[in-house]
Amino acid sequence: MSFSRNVRQYWPLSIVTVAVVLGLPFLTGHGEKRPGLAGITGRAGGLSTDSDSLVVEALSKRAGYTRPVGLLPIYGFDGIALETPVFKSWWDGRASIAAGKLHEINANTVVLGQIWKDSIRFHDTVARMHGAGVKVIIQVTDVPDWVDLRDDASGRPQPVPNTFVSGRAAHVLAEARNQGVGTFADFILIGGDATTYASQLQRQKMYQITKQYFPNTPIVRRYGMELDKAEAMLSQPHPMGGNWEDYRFGADECDIALVTVGRGVDEGRVGVRVKAALEQLNHIVSIVKSRHNEAGIIVTAQLADEKLLNNNKTAMWSSKELDQFVSAMLTSTEVDGLLLKGLGLYSYDLGNPEFEAQRTAFRDAAPRVSPTEAVSHGQAIERSPASSESLIQSE
Repeated sequence: MSFSRNVRQYWPLSIVTVAVVLGLPFLTGHGEKRPGLAGITGRAGGLSTDSDSLVVEALSKRAGYTRPVGLLPIYGFDGIALETPVFKSWWDGRASIAAGKLHEINANTVVLGQIWKDSIRFHDTVARMHGAGVKVIIQVTDVPDWVDLRDDASGRPQPVPNTFVSGRAAHVLAEARNQGVGTFADFILIGGDATTYASQLQRQKMYQITKQYFPNTPIVRRYGMELDKAEAMLSQPHPMGGNWEDYRFGADECDIALVTVGRGVDEGRVGVRVKAALEQLNHIVSIVKSRHNEAGIIVTAQLADEKLLNNNKTAMWSSKELDQFVSAMLTSTEVDGLLLKGLGLYSYDLGNPEFEAQRTAFRDAAPRVSPTEAVSHGQAIERSPASSESLIQSE
């Protein structure tokens, strides 16, 4: 069953104007004056003692994202890797071919990671993507830019408590600005699962600092399963200090929340339970919108655990599962888009040449404007949502 629904009406993009908050100007690479950073002095510095007032003042200037009227929901992939064996065997590792393939399967947005550090490759890749009608989300900072890391007992790097600073991130942000990220990127991504290493107050400060360098670009922040977990652990201690209550999602820490939705099955198992995934999404949406109604929401999801995606061909969903999952995620009126995790990142994701049927399902499930209604209304979106009844029957 297909249906049409009008795209929500939005007010223009609400940008927090840091000039009101911080008074020191600095020059951009083009000689344009923009607000400067107060109290950023490197590793031992961070924000000045006036930084708390920065956040307090900003609360009256709502951060958020407004999808322009008539613009299709964001749809594509959370990470593509042009240099992996999968891509080289199919897309030859070239941005021009990748952009065309993305367009063919109706993907309109991709997360590209920190490729801005290679200016020539960055500018060429973004130009190719834009030429194919694909928007780009560029990751600028990652966890080590904000906190120290050290290996745990298993050898995995973990954030170190009481090491949050802004000097390193400010340096990275300045480099990214000078590489033209603010001009070429459609969105800026702050990487890392936010609630695992930064409290709400710290995330607000991170947002303010990032916005100083990119005042006109929507800021996307990544949230993993911890966003949901925090709500059930409020009085329990957080590994980074304080209690989980201090790390809950809150207002004015991003323009767009990139939220992780699980598959509704146990770790190590293949497949997806769409009804369970949709229930989780609805819970996450209620959390985000109750705290910051102006924030946009993009769903990111992974087809299976990384180990399975790299070693087990059966980790790939069926065409029916893909269609139902996409439709369910985009049925919510509060969701601004869906990005599947990885395209060529793993051996058996949608970048694998063998999964042509699944790529066709992904293409056919994409939100699209109904040609007839587009002429008469200019904003109608058509998709085939999975009804509650069909989800129950499929499980």
